[in-house]
Amino acid sequence: MNQTAASPAPPRAPLALDGPLTTRTVAGPRWARNLPVYEVNPDVYRFPKGAALREYEKQHLPVLKEMGVGFVWFMPLHPRGRKKGFGSPYAVRDYRDINPDLGTKDDFRRLVGRAHALGLRVLMDWVPNHTAWDNPMIETHPEFYAKNDKGEIVQAGPWADVAQLDYGKPGKWNRPLWDRMRDDMAFWVREFDVDGFRCDVAGRGGKVPVEFWRWLRPQLDAVRPVFLLAEADDAYLHPALDMTYSWNLPPVLWDVCAGRKPATAIDDELRKEAGTYPAGAIRMRFLDNHDWHGHADWGWGNGPAIDMRGGMPQVAPLMVLCTTLPGKPLLYNGQEMGFAKTDPPREAAERRRSPVWPFYRRLLELYRSRPAIFEGGFSKVASGQDDRIYAFVRRRGRERVLVAVNLSDRAQTATLGDASLSGGYRDWFGGRDVTLGATPSLDLEAWGYRVYVGRTR
Repeated sequence: MNQTAASPAPPRAPLALDGPLTTRTVAGPRWARNLPVYEVNPDVYRFPKGAALREYEKQHLPVLKEMGVGFVWFMPLHPRGRKKGFGSPYAVRDYRDINPDLGTKDDFRRLVGRAHALGLRVLMDWVPNHTAWDNPMIETHPEFYAKNDKGEIVQAGPWADVAQLDYGKPGKWNRPLWDRMRDDMAFWVREFDVDGFRCDVAGRGGKVPVEFWRWLRPQLDAVRPVFLLAEADDAYLHPALDMTYSWNLPPVLWDVCAGRKPATAIDDELRKEAGTYPAGAIRMRFLDNHDWHGHADWGWGNGPAIDMRGGMPQVAPLMVLCTTLPGKPLLYNGQEMGFAKTDPPREAAERRRSPVWPFYRRLLELYRSRPAIFEGGFSKVASGQDDRIYAFVRRRGRERVLVAVNLSDRAQTATLGDASLSGGYRDWFGGRDVTLGATPSLDLEAWGYRVYVGRTR
């Protein structure tokens, strides 16, 4: 019996985004639209006891500003619980105080004031899902907590050092807890001028309902407009929260670099996001954060380890992508010290001596200064080597930024399949003028990248 071969699937249209995920409808306050994020873990600096906030205010904030940082996100600064635990910053003992090992409330007030004077914004890390077991609310407000059938307060998820808060359920919300959490957050906005919060375990990983976030947001904004980052990738949290983690992208990026996936797998992730997230939703792009920093593969430890000896040349092209794809980039504490996992320097001026300091300064300047990057449309560009090269253009008005990265350990030539890209550009990292002809091509060294900034005629 004759069998008819199936017809090949038609080629997919080039990926183009001009609404969802491009942030053209900017979520959050307008002042936040072009601000890169830097996460600070005060513990690893090993400052003298009680001096961390003072030291950060005096010497580190000015250098972060010089590097191009916009948001400074501090991991939880509150007093830490010790009962059943080890002193995790995410085991909060008092939402309205500062951990004395780091400093005082006056120190923090001065830090925020100095940050604002420098043009920086401050995000506090907020832990609404659970508290330390020695948080006084366990005694004064046991009704705030989830209990088992025996009436005993239960731990939160897998974390034995924290007790689960209970926000209630539809028709039976725990409104006194909602009020308390709102008042404690508003306290830092009103009294200390903080600019927003990174909200821990904000989505399905915890027990904080989206109805709480939708109720909370306008009340915080009534005090002063704030920026809210969710430690979650749940689309339903938008628009109550402005930005979610793009947990999905880093494993794909490392798979591409390792040759386990083609570079077109990045298109697949962006398509999924565009079909899931509402217009204006900001996705935070990153390679590292405090949860991932201890894992060999810059992920959750569930993939082949990456050889980090002698540095990681993959980091540069991947951070170019994290900064130029639709979204907002995050640098983790010390990432600017080298293309390998490193801790930040205790002396802030050491950053300027880092071999990758010029790269990160220029990269963050790109995000802060080019509207095509922080709020422009996105169009994929065929390179003739799409399994290894990822190329695209960002546009806003007459401005256009062409980006091409080689995600392989061999030199590649990108032959760009878009004659409209011809014209004059400035090589952002090379510091020279370039002209692309009618059939533009780019020679990219192993792990190389090009960012060309130009204007349409």
